[in-house]
Amino acid sequence: MAYMKRATTIVLFLLLLGTLGFFAVSVVKYQGDLTRLNDDIRDKRVEIDDLSDQLKEFNESNSQLNEQLTVQQAREQDLSTQYLDVKGEKESLESTNAALEKDLANITSQYTALQIEYNDTTEELGNVLEDAEDICNYSATANITECDDYR
Repeated sequence: MAYMKRATTIVLFLLLLGTLGFFAVSVVKYQGDLTRLNDDIRDKRVEIDDLSDQLKEFNESNSQLNEQLTVQQAREQDLSTQYLDVKGEKESLESTNAALEKDLANITSQYTALQIEYNDTTEELGNVLEDAEDICNYSATANITECDDYR
């Protein structure tokens, strides 16, 4: 029995050594796997940080573009308002210009008529003055005493 006890002890000891060896190999393998996983996680974290920085830059760029777009829209709205104001003023000025041109044509027509009437009146006055002078020249024979203004 001592032989069995000894064989059992040796077998148990060998099993214990095998278990310890297996445990040691497992620990080394798991430590390598965990180290590799930790390195992968660190690399992924660096990638996430880089992507986060890129996303922040993109958001800043997008914010600047939104501000520029808002400013441009405000300018376009202002220019549109100015355009409509200028267009309305232009139409008003064109209608005023048309009315003034019509008035000018009427005034020119009246001026021409008055010029003709003035010329006719001046000519008629000249004729009347000539007639008065002719009459005054014969005043002695006609007994007209107030002819001094016509000579």
